[in-house]
Amino acid sequence: MQNILLNLQKKQQKTNGALSEITEDLFLSGVGGITSENLQTASITHVVNMATELRDFVYPLPDLHIHRLNLRDSLDEDIFSVLEDCVRLVDDIQKNGGRILVHCVAGISRSATVCIAYLIKTKQMSLKDAHQHVFQCREIIFPNKGFWRALIKYEESVRGVNSVEMRPYISGMDPDVYFYSWIRPRILNGWRDELYAFWSVNTALLICQILGLLMFDNIPV
Repeated sequence: MQNILLNLQKKQQKTNGALSEITEDLFLSGVGGITSENLQTASITHVVNMATELRDFVYPLPDLHIHRLNLRDSLDEDIFSVLEDCVRLVDDIQKNGGRILVHCVAGISRSATVCIAYLIKTKQMSLKDAHQHVFQCREIIFPNKGFWRALIKYEESVRGVNSVEMRPYISGMDPDVYFYSWIRPRILNGWRDELYAFWSVNTALLICQILGLLMFDNIPV
């Protein structure tokens, strides 16, 4: 468990400070990657800000075209209703020679969801393959479960089929892509720790109760 968390921390330190290249003209990051140097190195012309927390964020370069969508990273946020517009916006910018940065606060959930949807629509990828591609580009992405449901619905609307399903697991309903990734050992380890603690405590209490009954049954009244 500790090794997995350390590896995740290293990936965060490596990825948060830079822009992750999703395609030749599309980049993904958190707010920590938005520096003059990074924007200029990637020749960014347009920025899509997905985070309601950053509605007043001031960008380090004055000539950027900023598009703001005030979305929360919440299970009940209706990201599906804006996915098609976001994909069309990114595609139009790219077709007109622009280079786009999509970001939220951490570059993990909201902005990653848009990048995955973009690949589904414009690159004809399955949701499973699109997620894997973005994950390889930025190994800390983790769309929340509500956004996963939106992506599954979006894939069906675009391709007519689903390559990912939400399945019941120890932590609740999770996309089945996690069953074969680094996430699964983390979930299993966490569950085992809780299970061992539960049985250890209850077994100790049961032994104490049995010993108490044996001792008090032998005391004359």
